[in-house]
Amino acid sequence: GAGGAVAAATSATDKLIGTSGELGADVAGGMVDVTQVGIGRVRLGGNVAFGELLTADAASTAVVAVPVAGSVDRTFGPALAEGAADDIIPYLAVPGAIATPAP
Repeated sequence: GAGGAVAAATSATDKLIGTSGELGADVAGGMVDVTQVGIGRVRLGGNVAFGELLTADAASTAVVAVPVAGSVDRTFGPALAEGAADDIIPYLAVPGAIATPAP
């Protein structure tokens, strides 16, 4: 964002530059670590299998990226473990996008 500011993603179509660390900012304008390369850890918002591409949901948690016709969904990398809602799992930081044509 402007001036180096970041905000939590709340949609698969938000532009994703990485994921925040376990010690996220407590207040607006606070400092936060952002994983942009390597292996990071994320809190899940649902069931995830090893290798599935991850994106953000409305609660700013990691979920499986599900292509939607006519949209460009952003991803931040594949899951390196399986897990369920509220689990914290490792992932490989490889930002990408899934562009799905409209029917």
